[in-house]
Amino acid sequence: MTSIGANCKNFSEIKILCSFDLDFADAIVTNAPNLKFLSLRCTVACKEALLYALKSLEHLEVLNLTHLRVADKAGHERHPAGGLLFREVDNELIENASRLKKFITCTDRSCPKCNGGTIADEEFMRGNQFDEEQ
Repeated sequence: MTSIGANCKNFSEIKILCSFDLDFADAIVTNAPNLKFLSLRCTVACKEALLYALKSLEHLEVLNLTHLRVADKAGHERHPAGGLLFREVDNELIENASRLKKFITCTDRSCPKCNGGTIADEEFMRGNQFDEEQ
């Protein structure tokens, strides 16, 4: 992100294909403050990082959180059956995204990528491949 910030002054769109934590959010805010489009489709993100990005990226217009899994602050909370515990995109995130021109989330309550409390990282990250119907 430092190289992008130094060499790409018109950088305005990014799709993240890895976990989105507070350090990553800070790198984007610092090095791409004029970002207009952010896609975190099929990724795992820390809620704190999402809120920080939403509040700090003043020019953000589009946020894609389709099939996003929101982890607890540290990303280490465990489900009793094993695996990381995830939460849905909640009202606080939706409220902070309300200023955006476009806020994209999965609305299918039976979506296999969004359902369930735990999921193996490698299984979920395969979802980064674009679905033809999407």
